[in-house]
Amino acid sequence: MMRRPSIAEDRAEIEALLRKLNRAWLAGDGEGLAELIHEDAVIVRPGFEGQSVGRFAWVASYLDFMAAATIHSFEEDRFVIDVWGDTAVANYEFVLSYEVAGAERTDRGRDLFALNRERDGWVVVWRTLVT
Repeated sequence: MMRRPSIAEDRAEIEALLRKLNRAWLAGDGEGLAELIHEDAVIVRPGFEGQSVGRFAWVASYLDFMAAATIHSFEEDRFVIDVWGDTAVANYEFVLSYEVAGAERTDRGRDLFALNRERDGWVVVWRTLVT
């Protein structure tokens, strides 16, 4: 029988996955991003103003943002991760400074994720921003 990871181990793995996800989108690495996201994942737009369904729609939303924006800085902090068996909810505070169409912006808030443990490890199944 295979040993089940402890909650602390799951939390560490999920935090590492989310940090890897952020490094991937910041680098414009669509393939690296796609491997962390479930094929039927849902991304909910800020303010719950619609959603996109599917890994490729998710990746496209990140890459479209990166094509339109110049990132000045991105910080993530204060991860909160809750785990129940093969399901987890995770969030962290973020500060993103960027420029779009000549306008400087700084967004602050929490990035909120739902994750599921698959055969190969944790994957993101849902995400939204709360600003």
